[in-house]
Amino acid sequence: MKVAELLVRLKSADPEAIVLMLGSLQDLSATVEVGRVHQLGQAWIREYVRLHDGRVEGYLRPPNRPSAPGFNAATGEAYEEQVVILASESTSID
Repeated sequence: MKVAELLVRLKSADPEAIVLMLGSLQDLSATVEVGRVHQLGQAWIREYVRLHDGRVEGYLRPPNRPSAPGFNAATGEAYEEQVVILASESTSID
């Protein structure tokens, strides 16, 4: 999701509402309140990995981390994207 899409979706939200995050495959009891927004000055790498069954999955990673498992530069795609990270108050990205 791009920041512009997030802003459109939040346009009608109550500005006093609490923002929560829910990770994949979690139920509503596992939500975490967003307490930090990190705008990184360095682009991340989006990689598209072609799986054995023909599906394609995309991954984002910091530039100083290794490629996603199974990424092959000859058959996959990779490019830079700016990211914004929403995190809980207790989460550090340092």
